Amino acid sequence: MKKRMLCAVAAAAVMSAFIITGCGKESSKSQSSDNKASSSTADPASSETKEALKPEFKAVKLSEDKLKNVGEYGEFTYDKFDATVSDDDVNDYYANAVKEAVEAGEKAYEKDESLDGHVIASGDTVNLDFTGSIDGVEFEGGKGNTNLTIGSNKFIPGFEDALIGKKIGETVTIDVTFPENYGKDQLNGKAAKFECVLHYGCKEVPLTVDNAYSVLFGAASKEEFLTRIKSYLESAKKQEEQTYVNEKQQEFLKAIVDKSEFEDISVEVKEYSDLVMEAEKRIAKYYNVELSQVYTSYGFTSEDEFKEKIRESLENQLKTNVLMDAIAKKEQIEITDEYYQSETLALAQQQGYSTVAEFENAYDAEFGEGSLKTNLIASYIQEKLVEKYVKEK
Repeated sequence: MKKRMLCAVAAAAVMSAFIITGCGKESSKSQSSDNKASSSTADPASSETKEALKPEFKAVKLSEDKLKNVGEYGEFTYDKFDATVSDDDVNDYYANAVKEAVEAGEKAYEKDESLDGHVIASGDTVNLDFTGSIDGVEFEGGKGNTNLTIGSNKFIPGFEDALIGKKIGETVTIDVTFPENYGKDQLNGKAAKFECVLHYGCKEVPLTVDNAYSVLFGAASKEEFLTRIKSYLESAKKQEEQTYVNEKQQEFLKAIVDKSEFEDISVEVKEYSDLVMEAEKRIAKYYNVELSQVYTSYGFTSEDEFKEKIRESLENQLKTNVLMDAIAKKEQIEITDEYYQSETLALAQQQGYSTVAEFENAYDAEFGEGSLKTNLIASYIQEKLVEKYVKEK
C-alpha cells in the first residue's frame, strides 16, 4: 500500500510525463512518441541532468495554525467485493470471444485426410510446424505451429511460394531472405532456413464454440481452454477487487480532509502552484519539448486547465500534509529516519534509481526541496490510519 499511497499523493499534482517522479520512472519511457511528451536529449539518471534539475525552491508547507479542526473519524466499513467467477461467466466470455472472431472474419480449419500426400498448390491450407534459423542458430520468434493458407502472404515473402510443389506429410527445408525493413535488426535482410513439417491439409469449416478452442486458441480440449479462461477472469477479478479496496480506503481518507476545517490558505496554494508550474516549464525546456506536449498527454486541452488541476491537487496535498501531522500526534504515530531511508530506497529502486538521493533530487525538482520526505511521511500516516480503522464487513 505504501507505493500506492505515495503515488496518490504525488500523482495528484499532475507530474510531467517525462520527468522521474514518485509514481514511476517508466512512465516517461512508455509513452507513445506519437502523442506523448518524450525525452530524447538527456538521461534523467545522468549527473548533468541531476545538476540541471536541482530544486530551485523549497516545498511550501502550511503552518499548524492553518488547521482549525481535525474532522471526526472512526471505524469505516465497506461491503465485501464479490470476486467469484462462475461457470456462466467463463462460458459467456468464451462465447463472446468466438462471436467476435466470427465477426472479424476468422477462419476455422480441420484436418482433411483426403489431402494426405497432396502436392501443395496456391490456395491450399496446410497445418505445419516451422523452425527458423540463421547460420544454423534458431532465432527468437522463428518457431511455431500454424494453419497456413498458401498465397495469404501471412509469412515473409518467399516462404509460402517455397512450399508450392511440396507434399503433405513431408519434412522440408526452405531458404528465404528477410526483407531489409523487416523491423528487427537481427533479422533485417538476413538469409534464413526454415525446417517445415507439413502435417496435414486442411479444409475450412464453420467457426463455432465446439471447434474454436482448437482452431483459434490452440488448446487441446474445450475443457482445458475454459480452465485457462477461468484463471484469467479470476486474475482480473483480483485486480478489480484491489482497485475497489483502494477506492474505499481513499474514500475514508478524503472524508477526514473534507470534514476538517482550515483557515484561508489561498495565498499558500497560489505560491506553491506558481512554483510547481514554473518547475514544469523549466523541466520541459530542459528536455526541449513544449509545455503543451505535457498537458495534452494527460488529456488537458489548455494550459489554464492544466494549471487549475495543479492548483486543486496541491491544495489537497497541503491540507493532507498538515492534517496528517496533527493526526500523527493524536494517534502517536512515529516514523523513524531508518524507516524513511529503507522505504524510500525500495521505492526509488522500483523507479530505476540506485540511491535515495537520486530519487529525491528528481522528485523534489518538480515539487520543491523536501517534498518527497513530507509526502512519504503523510503517506505512511495514512497507511497506519487505514490499517486501524478501515475494515471489510
